[in-house]
Amino acid sequence: MVKDKKYFAALIELGEFGAYVIRIFKGFSSIIKYRKEFLLQIVHIGVSAMPIICVAAFFMGAITGIQIGAAINYVVSGSASLVSGGVVIALVREMIPVLTALVVVSRICSSVTAEIGSMVVTEQIDALRVMSINPEEYIGVPRVLTGMITVPIIGTIAIIIGILGAWIAMLLIHDVPTYSFFQSGLSILILRFYVESFFKLTIFGLILLLIATFYGFRTVGGSAGVGNSTVKAVVVGTSTTILVDYVVGTFFLML
Repeated sequence: MVKDKKYFAALIELGEFGAYVIRIFKGFSSIIKYRKEFLLQIVHIGVSAMPIICVAAFFMGAITGIQIGAAINYVVSGSASLVSGGVVIALVREMIPVLTALVVVSRICSSVTAEIGSMVVTEQIDALRVMSINPEEYIGVPRVLTGMITVPIIGTIAIIIGILGAWIAMLLIHDVPTYSFFQSGLSILILRFYVESFFKLTIFGLILLLIATFYGFRTVGGSAGVGNSTVKAVVVGTSTTILVDYVVGTFFLML
């Protein structure tokens, strides 16, 4: 009986999320009215997440290059330069987009959910409604659109930094020549890989900010409720990242 109630509650929550997504999409036209808030969110979300994503991308690229190079060296000594293309493709198609999304979940989504949740429990959302301002259009739409725009840009920069990290690590650890790394690594990249990566990052930015704002608006129960909503947003966002990566990756492989 308890399990049935949990499943029923999950279905209700999923239905409410679907209705919320529709309202947000319908409210996209209001971004012209709230363009100041939109620009503030671009600075807040984009700039604040850039340093940690770039650092994480650099070391992700470095460790990927070191480990894949070491693995191939175990098979054929001195052949690490042969896997430069595999390292670059792995970073572009999978490693960096997923890493970017996970950092967005932990750094941005948690912050957005806590911010909106605090506004709910302190009745600031009710005050907006009293002033005839739609809180979903004023608060939700700018943040969702910001995610769609900034996450692909940040992710693209992170990919470049990740490749540089892999190059430096393979040069220092495995003595892979610079020319050999870039000739092997970049020559096999095709447009479809860039499109796949950019598409993933755009979907991540859209869905993760939808999840973050949705749980923020659903906050109940004071300060404890803010914490619960933030935890839900992070857990659901992380799970959704892995699921979306699998679905999109499989889709592009089938093309």
